[in-house]
Amino acid sequence: MQSNNKAHISVGERFVRVAIHLRGIFQGNEAPSHSDMQIRLMADSAPMMMWWSGVDKLVTFVNQGWLTFTGRTLQQELGDGWAEGVHPSDLHALLNAYKTAFDKRERFSLEYRLRRFDGQYRWIVDHGVPKFLENGEFAGYIGCCLDINDHKETKAALSELSGRLIRAQEEERSRIARDLHDDINQRMALLANGLQGFVQASDATYQNGQRPLRELWQLTTDIATDIQQISHRLHPTKLHYLGLGTAVRDLCQEFSKQHKIEVECVVVDLPRDLDDTVSLSLFRTTQESLRNIAKHSNAHHVKVELTRQGTRIRLRVSDDGIGFILDDPGAKHGLGLVSMRERLRAVEGDLSIWSRPSFGTQVEGTAPATVRRDRVV
Repeated sequence: MQSNNKAHISVGERFVRVAIHLRGIFQGNEAPSHSDMQIRLMADSAPMMMWWSGVDKLVTFVNQGWLTFTGRTLQQELGDGWAEGVHPSDLHALLNAYKTAFDKRERFSLEYRLRRFDGQYRWIVDHGVPKFLENGEFAGYIGCCLDINDHKETKAALSELSGRLIRAQEEERSRIARDLHDDINQRMALLANGLQGFVQASDATYQNGQRPLRELWQLTTDIATDIQQISHRLHPTKLHYLGLGTAVRDLCQEFSKQHKIEVECVVVDLPRDLDDTVSLSLFRTTQESLRNIAKHSNAHHVKVELTRQGTRIRLRVSDDGIGFILDDPGAKHGLGLVSMRERLRAVEGDLSIWSRPSFGTQVEGTAPATVRRDRVV
């Protein structure tokens, strides 16, 4: 698993530099007076876990930092003995990734759980680089490891908190939507009907007074319509009863009508019984993407694509607007981007954004094509 945390990548890069420094010794690029014992002494004094392996993929050395962490002896860790400390659930994927990188002679960065001296499994990130002799001959790998368990636990806690906040937000949206639809909107509808009946029943004698009444009736009807639209945006009931495809099509039509922007909506092969949580996450991502387009893009054409690809649902929202620089530190992306990313991550999905000034923006999200648990088979 690739680590996405910049802080850990930065630390990892420093580790790699140490490994390259040691690799230089192996290559003979530094003073030839360095003996193997001096190299190992240098590794033992390094403030991180280190290892290196031969061309046969077997570990030939681990430093004192590794032994202190695992509480095992050097002889126990040599060869493939180190794998005994890897969590059983991580071992197969780890070995495959290691062998693949080894065969390609490529750097790698992997995360897995390693058993500490006290029996507790801790997440570590392992950075490896290939080493070569002076004549270019491949001589194995050098690796450096860092304990990232505390970071992952903090990240998991934040993710759980984010998920709770999103669920609380949806529950509050649903409550407000019900209040608007079932109470306020119904009362507005009764008021509009009453005004309409009063206008129709008016005698010709009061013809001159009907115009203000008709305007009041029309205003009341417009307000009721707006309340109903707000209710649907807060909690789209069509999403549950008619499915994600229909809800997104209606959303695109409403957006196009309201903002006078051409919207092309393509929905292909969606499961009819898609899980409600997945549907809501993709719907909210579409909704937020369109909202950002209306606010920032100056676009004339938008394309919304919602398709199933194997076991995943792919959402793509692209526009021909002004675009922006993704890494611009001065750009104000607000909470919308964070919300979209967290919503999809909560359902084991992911989000990516591509944009360039004058070339528009593309938001792409994926989520598992999970069906409802209460589906009747």
